[in-house]
Amino acid sequence: MNVIRSKQGSAKNPAYMDFADPGVWKSILDARRVFLFLDLDGTLVEIAPTPSAVDLSAEGRRSLAELTTTPGILVAVVSGRRIEEIQNFLRLSGIFYVGLHGLETLTPQGERICHPVDQEVIDALQSLLEKFNRSISGVPGIFFEDKGMTLSLHFRLAKKEKASEVVKEFVRTVATFRERGVPLEVLQGREVVEVKPTGMHKGKAVAYLLGRYGKGALPIYMGDDVTDEAAFQSLGQGGMAILVTEIPRATAATYYLRNPEEVHEFLKSLIHWRGKTT
Repeated sequence: MNVIRSKQGSAKNPAYMDFADPGVWKSILDARRVFLFLDLDGTLVEIAPTPSAVDLSAEGRRSLAELTTTPGILVAVVSGRRIEEIQNFLRLSGIFYVGLHGLETLTPQGERICHPVDQEVIDALQSLLEKFNRSISGVPGIFFEDKGMTLSLHFRLAKKEKASEVVKEFVRTVATFRERGVPLEVLQGREVVEVKPTGMHKGKAVAYLLGRYGKGALPIYMGDDVTDEAAFQSLGQGGMAILVTEIPRATAATYYLRNPEEVHEFLKSLIHWRGKTT
């Protein structure tokens, strides 16, 4: 069984976990409970050309299912996707589902918590969708994902020059709504731009769940995108923030793993070592 090794890194230069030093496990094993927060795309699964094309191995599914029954571990999946979409993909019970960057949460007990969104925000998102659907019609590789309370412009499959042109115009148009007082913000992700209501993000969602359900638990957050930085920061000094990236970058995370395959190795090790404490 692999064990995680890591050296303490700075906020700007995360240290790589190389699976050998039991020192990293001390705080995890000493904790009465662990609250594990997992991003989906780029963390649990590889980024795919389109949101519907992601895949999770049978082994990965088994590990996640085993996590939900490992004593002393709470699990939350935190994503920009809708809750129903995450549920249909993972098919897991006994976990917290956090969708739309924290705008909606579903607890293991079935309680749904929704952050209120003004109608003017919904109207602005629909206006953006209608305007840009016309302008990108026939442009290969660029498409919208309408999530109701957020709107994502995907351009992974587009030619860089055309994608840059469309993204710049899209961001400029969002700025005109902001100038009129509509509370919108732009999130720049991995070859996607998302527009959402201001005031809610993954960091706030994590802080809320920790405060209500995870008091005294050691928080661990694993994510790959700039949208996960707020969650990293929300953990403070008492948590463990792990960036998933092939090439380390400036981050609030202390550690990094290279890809979802290494994330699943970490999860298997977590199940093993936490199981030994019971």
